[in-house]
Amino acid sequence: MVQLMPNDTRTLAKAVADSIVVWEDIAAKGAAIVFWKWSREWLEPVSQSLADISDLEVSESATRLRKNPGDGKAYADLQRDLCRLADRSPDAVRDLFSIAWRGECNSRLGYYAGNAYDPGTPELSLDDVRKIAAPPAATGTGEGASVLVVVPFRDSSDTGYRIRNIIACLQAIADQSVSRDHYDVTVVECDEKPRWKSLLEPLADNYLFAPHVGPFNRSWAINTGVRNSPGDHDVICMLDSDVFADRDFIERNMERFLRPGVQALLPYREMFCLDPQATGAALSDRLERRLAAPAEERLRGFLVRRPPGLCMWIRHTAFDRVAGMDERYEGWGGEDTDFALRLSVNAPLDRHDDRLIHLYHPSSSSLVDGKVVNAHIPLMTWPKDSEIGRIDRYADTVRNQEG
Repeated sequence: MVQLMPNDTRTLAKAVADSIVVWEDIAAKGAAIVFWKWSREWLEPVSQSLADISDLEVSESATRLRKNPGDGKAYADLQRDLCRLADRSPDAVRDLFSIAWRGECNSRLGYYAGNAYDPGTPELSLDDVRKIAAPPAATGTGEGASVLVVVPFRDSSDTGYRIRNIIACLQAIADQSVSRDHYDVTVVECDEKPRWKSLLEPLADNYLFAPHVGPFNRSWAINTGVRNSPGDHDVICMLDSDVFADRDFIERNMERFLRPGVQALLPYREMFCLDPQATGAALSDRLERRLAAPAEERLRGFLVRRPPGLCMWIRHTAFDRVAGMDERYEGWGGEDTDFALRLSVNAPLDRHDDRLIHLYHPSSSSLVDGKVVNAHIPLMTWPKDSEIGRIDRYADTVRNQEG
């Protein structure tokens, strides 16, 4: 096979360094466990091929990067040393570059580290984020707004990461370039009790408590938000509570629906999963310094390539056409893929080139016998006449627990 690959040495050296970081850094697994698993077969040959390079400088910088994948100097040094070796002896790196580029083309995980990333950046806690003055949320009446933003949520842990993230998420959604009258925000908290109502209700137009004991059901939470929010919105934005939007996020995506034939879109190609220190930098830039978007050169994390979830914009008519999300999915895994597949059969689904920031939290995803927890549910089998979004669907589970 004649491989199609770039001629730029720096691009190929970066492919090697990125592959080593994703291969060695266990945090890559937390970004997207399924994609991490699928990517292993493409990254292992890169690691092995790099180990076969006999150049002393390359070996030394590679060893340092393997020991500490977050070492920005080792990351830059490996790329520099590979470029120098390629200039002196192109044959010495030909196979390595070929294997690394093949890995980049097939791996679903990438890597980015800005040149101003500081591993000593302090994390911001929930209390820190709450102290930051945020634009006030409108009191939504459901009248006049064409867009409904639905944010499903649960945080029954004691870490504080997820509640911190949704507070930041809602602050960023309130700080937008488009007038607040154009969109309403609904938060759906699914838990055994309205644990965070006092913090969430002031930041949303609509706060819904959906009682539920058991694994988090994101599909049902989104359906509940759509069905139980006041108003007659044309477009729905289904937004993960860990997304950290830039200031033009709402306006940019509203404008995309002004083109004829647009019924649904994924506004991004890469989910940028920040590490804890980069999350601190992003929160500081956007909320304290009031920048329109965090400075990317201060960020570090893993890029999940072309995932189906995290954020989708969809016309209400298309949402109804497929009976929303499949409420049989509980726990993390598979619900977004199923929804995207069903939607693609029934409506055009566009994809745009944005990079969407995902704030850090410990991963909740897991595999059971190597498969996602919902692997037993056949894809694309949710009936179009399904009753969806009943806010009391799981109320009996809460009453039974209380009894």
